[in-house]
Amino acid sequence: LRMRTLSSRILVPSLTLLLVLLGVGGWIMTFNLTSFVRGMMDSRAESLANLLEKISAPYIDNYDYPSLEGFVQETIKDQDVAYVVFLDHKGTIVTKSSQEPEGTVKLMRYDRGIKGQGDKEIGRLKLGFHEHTLDRLIKRVGIMVTGTMLIVIALLGVGMGLVTRSINRRFGSTFRNVANCASNVQSTSSQV
Repeated sequence: LRMRTLSSRILVPSLTLLLVLLGVGGWIMTFNLTSFVRGMMDSRAESLANLLEKISAPYIDNYDYPSLEGFVQETIKDQDVAYVVFLDHKGTIVTKSSQEPEGTVKLMRYDRGIKGQGDKEIGRLKLGFHEHTLDRLIKRVGIMVTGTMLIVIALLGVGMGLVTRSINRRFGSTFRNVANCASNVQSTSSQV
């Protein structure tokens, strides 16, 4: 690619630099937003795990597993919650309406000991949050950043094209005037 015109010598490096700067800025923005949302989701999951841990202790202590089942059913109505499982002190699952998935499902997992009187562990809580909300957000932000970059580059390209075209016209007319003056001087000097 040879840059012969003044327009191309200004436009190509400027738009390339802008593309790089917008790309880096978009990546940084996406990374920061993703970290922020992940932190919010983690905080929400931690709060829910703390709540379930605290309210479940008396039910596990009294073997009131149907009430725990009600907590599980209400909790998994939230689309971000993948599973909630309560276990007794032996590690036996005491709730049936939600199961911990097998394999490498993309989840934020939380495992808590449930303590009864005297700080003795009487059971466990296992909670999983889906990361699909985070994945959708990353895709949406990626599309927005890419679209914004393309629009800004297109608008700036058109704007800079018009400016450099105007500059080229002014330089062209100036050089034509200088050339005309030079030819007039040459013809006048040849007559003398």
